[in-house]
Amino acid sequence: ERERASRAEDSAASQRRVITMLTVMVAALGALLAIAVWQFLVAQTTKDQLEEANLQLNHGNAESLLQKKAAEALLLAQQPGMEIEALVKAIEAAGESLLSGQKIPGRVREGLAAAVATAPRGALTLRHNDYLYGAHFSHDGTRALTASRDGTARIWDAVSGKAITTLDDHQDAVRWAVFSPDDTRVLTASADRNARLWNASSGALIHTFPAQDPTLSSADFSPDGQRVLTVFLTRPPRLWDARSGEAIATLKGHRGATSAAFSPSGRWILTTSSDGKAKLWDGVTGALKTALGDHPRAIRHAAFDPHEHRIITAGDDNTPRLWSISGAPVTALKGHKGAIAGALFSPDGERVLTYDEAGLAILWESSGGREIVRLERRPGPGDEAESEVIHGVFSADGALVATTYADGTARLWRSDNGALISVLTGHQGPVQGAAFDPRGARLATFGEDRTIRLWSPSNGDLLGLLEGHTAPISSIEFAANGHYLLSVSARDNSARLWDTSLRNRIPTLKGHRLPVRKALFSSDGERIVTASDDRSARLWEGKSHALVHVLDGHGGPVTDAVFAPGAVDRLATIAEDDPIARLWRRSDGKEVAELRGHVAPILALAVSADGQEIVTAGTDDTTRRWRASDGEELAPRICTGTAGALRRAALSDDGVHLIAVSRDGGLTQLWNTAECNFVDTLAGHTSEITEIAFSPDGQLAATASDDRTIRIWSTRYGTNLATIESEGGPTRGLAFSPDGSRLVTANLRDAWVWSTSSGRLIATLRGHSSAVLHAAFSANGSMIVTASGDNTARVWEASAQGYELIGTLAGHSAAIDHASFSQDNRYVITSARDNTAKIYPIELPDYLERACELLAAHPDALAQVRRYCSPARRAK
Repeated sequence: ERERASRAEDSAASQRRVITMLTVMVAALGALLAIAVWQFLVAQTTKDQLEEANLQLNHGNAESLLQKKAAEALLLAQQPGMEIEALVKAIEAAGESLLSGQKIPGRVREGLAAAVATAPRGALTLRHNDYLYGAHFSHDGTRALTASRDGTARIWDAVSGKAITTLDDHQDAVRWAVFSPDDTRVLTASADRNARLWNASSGALIHTFPAQDPTLSSADFSPDGQRVLTVFLTRPPRLWDARSGEAIATLKGHRGATSAAFSPSGRWILTTSSDGKAKLWDGVTGALKTALGDHPRAIRHAAFDPHEHRIITAGDDNTPRLWSISGAPVTALKGHKGAIAGALFSPDGERVLTYDEAGLAILWESSGGREIVRLERRPGPGDEAESEVIHGVFSADGALVATTYADGTARLWRSDNGALISVLTGHQGPVQGAAFDPRGARLATFGEDRTIRLWSPSNGDLLGLLEGHTAPISSIEFAANGHYLLSVSARDNSARLWDTSLRNRIPTLKGHRLPVRKALFSSDGERIVTASDDRSARLWEGKSHALVHVLDGHGGPVTDAVFAPGAVDRLATIAEDDPIARLWRRSDGKEVAELRGHVAPILALAVSADGQEIVTAGTDDTTRRWRASDGEELAPRICTGTAGALRRAALSDDGVHLIAVSRDGGLTQLWNTAECNFVDTLAGHTSEITEIAFSPDGQLAATASDDRTIRIWSTRYGTNLATIESEGGPTRGLAFSPDGSRLVTANLRDAWVWSTSSGRLIATLRGHSSAVLHAAFSANGSMIVTASGDNTARVWEASAQGYELIGTLAGHSAAIDHASFSQDNRYVITSARDNTAKIYPIELPDYLERACELLAAHPDALAQVRRYCSPARRAK
C-alpha cells in the first residue's frame, strides 16, 4: 500500500514538473512572441516615420525649388530684355504649385505677377496666303486693313485679331488698301488694272475705277473723302469722284509719277516724277496750277507743310529745295553729300528734316532754309566710317527726332538744338524704320533682324522687344491711342498686332482731372465707381471697364460713394464742403435725387442692409435717413449727436451705428441711428481721434488717436473691449476682418494685424518704402491689401507663419490712397493721386492664363511650359 502511494506521489510530482516546465516554456514563448511583436511594431513605426519624414523632406525640397524659380522670375522681370525668360520661370513655378494641390507659396504668386506685369503681350497674327504689301489701322484704331498678292484685302478686328471682312473681287494682287477718313469705306488698288471702293462694314463693292493699266501702284482719298487719286508707275495720275465713280481729270505732264498726294486740306495735289519735275494741281478740278522748278535728277520725296505755305522736294541730286505754295523757289538746302533718302516737315511746320545715304541728317528752318544743326553720326572704335541714314521721323510734338542707320543703330535727338539723347543699339542688322507713338510715350524701331524694339523717348532706355515675325519687317504703324502697333512682314505673308504698353497691362480707369480718392466694385461686380477731387464721380462697367456716366454736380471733392446692396439700383455720393448728398441709378448713372436737408457739409454716408434707406451724418450734428427709391427724407427721424458741430463722424456699413466727434475733439459719442438712441460717451483717449472703423456686422468699432492707442468698443453698450498700443507714428488706416476677429492698422511704412478680443499683435506687414495710407481685408478674410505712398499696393495672404506677401501691384505714378477687393476676391482696385484707378487680377489661375497668352508669339519659350498652359491643367 505504501509502495502504491509512493508510486502515485512520484507520478504526481513528475506531472507537476512537466506542468511547471510547460508553463515556463509557454511563458518564454509568450515573452519571445511579445518581444517579436514589439520589435515588429517598432520597426513598422520607424518605417512609417521615415516615410513621413521623406515625404516632408521631398515636399520641402519641391517647395524650395518653386521658391527658387519664383525668385529668379522676380529678378529677371526687372531686367529689360529678359521678360520672356521671367515668364518661363514664373509659369514653371506657378504651374507646379497648382498641380501639386498644396498651398501656393506667396513668392510664387509674387513672381508670376511681376513677370506678367513686365512682359509684352503675344502678337495677334493677321495672315494672308501670299506676299503682304501693307497694313494700316482705321483712324479710330478699332480695325486693321491688309493688302496682299493673294488677290484680297482683309479687314480685321484690332482687339481680337479676327477677320471681319474679305474684299476678294480683284483678279490679281492687291497692292494698296486704305480706309476713308471717316472709316466707312475702303479703297484698294490692284495689279488687275482697277481700283475699287468698298463698304467697310459689309464689304460690299461700291464703285470700280477702271484704271486700265497694270502699273497701278496706289490710290488714296482726299482729306474730305470726296475724291480719289490713283497713281501709276508709267502713266499720269488720275482724279476721280468718290461718290459717282466718274473720272474728274488726268494729271498729264509727267512721263511717270514717283509720287502724288493731296495737301492737308485737300485743296492741292502735288505730283513728282523721275524726270525731275514737280507740279501743283487743283485738288478739286485737277487743273494744273504751277510747275515747280526742275531738279536735275529724279525727285523721290515731296511734302506740304501742315499750313500749306511751303513745299519741300528732294531726290537724287543731293540738294533738297523749298518752294512757296505759289510755286516760287524759296531756297536750295545745300550741305548733303549723298542722295537724299528722306525730307519732311515737323508737325508744327517750323522745321525741316532731311537725311541722305551718306549718313548725314540736317535740321533746317522752313521759313528761309537756314541750317539749324547737323545730326551727325560719330562712329565709335570699330564702327563703319559711314552708314546710310535709312529713315528719320519727328515725334508728335516735334520736340524729338529719331534717325535709323544701316549699321544696326538708331539715334534719338532733340530737334531744337540737335543734342544727342541716346544711341539705340541692339538690332542685328540695318534698322529699316522708326515710329513714335502719338502720345510720345514710346519709340519703336524695326529691322531686318525680324524684331521691333521699344524705347523710352526721354532717355533711350529699352522698354521691350517684340519678336515673332519669321522674315524681315517692312513697315510699322501705331494706332491713334498709342497702345497698339501694327507691323508688316511682306515675305512671311503676315501682319501682327502688338500691345506695346509693356508696363501698363492692368486696366486703368482714366478721365478724372485730379486725384482719385476712392474706387470700389459693386457687390455683384457689375459696376465700379471712382470718387475724385475734381468734384465728380465716375461710373464704369465692371467687366469691360467702359465709362457708363460722369456723376457731376457736387460742390467739392467727392469723398465717398456707396453702392446699395444686392439688386437695388442705387448709388449715393457725398463731397467735401457740400451739404447735399446725391442719389444715382447704378445701372446708367442717371441722377435720382439731391438729398437736401443738412445745413452744413456731410461727413459720412451709408446704405441700410436692405438697400431701402440712405443714411447721412453731417457737421451740423444731425444724422438723416432718406428713402432710396426717390430720395425723400424720412422725417422726423433726425438724430442729434454731440449737441454741437462735428469734426469727424463715421457710420457702420448699414448706417445703424454712428460715432461722432465734437469740433473741439473733446467729446466722442456712440449713437444708434435706427432708434435715435444715445448709447454712450467713448472715453479713454487722451488726444484727438483720427480714424474710426466699424466691423462689417456693426457689432464692434475701433478708434485711433494721436495718443498712439487704438481702442476697440462694443457698439451695443459702448464698453471698451481692448486697447492697443500703436507703434510708430499716427495711424492712417483701420479695417476689421469680415468676422470681426482681426483688425489691420496702417502707419509709417508698415501695417499691423491685431486680435480684436485680446489686442495681441498677430503679424507685421513690412515691405513698403513709404507710408502705408490704407489697408483692407478681402471679403473672405484670407487676404489684406495695403496701399502706400511708394506708388504700390501689396497683397498679403494668411499663412501658418502669419501673413506672406503674394503680390506687389505696380503701375501708378503717384501715391495710392485707397485699395479694396472685389466681392469675389479675384481683383484689387486702387485709386491714386495720378488721377487714375487700376484693376489688378490676383488669383493665380488668372495670372497663369495671362502669362501663357503672353508667350503665344514665342513658340520656343512656350514649348518649355506648354504642359502648364492647357485649360485643363490650369483648372486643377
